[in-house]
Amino acid sequence: MNIGDRLLFLLKERRMTQKALSSSTDLTPSYINQICLGKKVPTLETLALICEALDMTLGNFFSVGPTQLSDEELLLLESYRLLTKREQEGVLSMLRVLSDAPPDAVGKK
Repeated sequence: MNIGDRLLFLLKERRMTQKALSSSTDLTPSYINQICLGKKVPTLETLALICEALDMTLGNFFSVGPTQLSDEELLLLESYRLLTKREQEGVLSMLRVLSDAPPDAVGKK
């Protein structure tokens, strides 16, 4: 697993910018960007600082299995797997539409 790719995924998942992470860690935006691009590999101490800002453990940073999923996420995954291929495509299409909606529009009618 590439640390930069994992960091980019986690930032996107948390809707957090590299600049915000920089502010939370006192690391320069340039250094954060170099980690994300795979040009720099952070020390364990620096990675622990990043994990603290992301509100996660080092173990969770490297974990990509179901152990990091909430009960609701596991239920969603199980339910998705029971759908037909056509139903799965419909769900994915709906999720793509929702993910493009502005965060403040979610839940509003």
